[in-house]
Amino acid sequence: MGFCPSFPLLFTRNPSPSFLSLDRLNKKRKSTRTFTERILSFQEISSFMQLFYTLTGCETVDFKGTTITRHRRNIASGGALYPTEIHLVNHRNEELPLGVYRYNVIDFKLEQIQAFDTQEKKEGFYTAIMHSSTGAIDYDNATAFLVFSSILNKHSFKYKDFGVVLSLLELGEFVHAAYLAAAALDIGCCSFGGFLNNQMHQLLELKNGLHQPFLCMAIGTKKGEEDET
Repeated sequence: MGFCPSFPLLFTRNPSPSFLSLDRLNKKRKSTRTFTERILSFQEISSFMQLFYTLTGCETVDFKGTTITRHRRNIASGGALYPTEIHLVNHRNEELPLGVYRYNVIDFKLEQIQAFDTQEKKEGFYTAIMHSSTGAIDYDNATAFLVFSSILNKHSFKYKDFGVVLSLLELGEFVHAAYLAAAALDIGCCSFGGFLNNQMHQLLELKNGLHQPFLCMAIGTKKGEEDET
């Protein structure tokens, strides 16, 4: 600030293995805008989804005489309400039918919403993300795309107007978790907000007007040093 006392923080002298692991991931975490032509395998996509957003356990609680099972997740959410929804759009991996999927984190599976069984449907997605060969992101060589959406009023019955703030904060947590998962698996990823909202809303078949897509992320095989030459 220039006018107040300051106190230098202390660097960790004997970091634990967990500290070092997270430090390495933080240093690897970056946006990858170009990808190689190699398509991520279904196993690689599955591992990414598992590490990015997963269950970490469950607990049972008694609510007015009713036993409720609550699943713990690796991402925090106000009131454990989780208004964030994750969709995967597969446009290249032929181990999985091309199309749009909702990620069911509880059962760890992808639920197909729309199949890209015609070129027209595939082009509809490209229109939604304003696909262009001159764009900053290598859309063509990306294996798939994540779409981060939020049911903005899901928190509101408990937190009123502040619920919208919590929903937006949660989206940031999800994006950061995806970047760290990609860094851990050496997968390339790049988030972007440049898409047509109405077309994306229709593509995902979202039923609630307050369920809105906010961000996309391209994932693919990132270029190594040998690919840069």
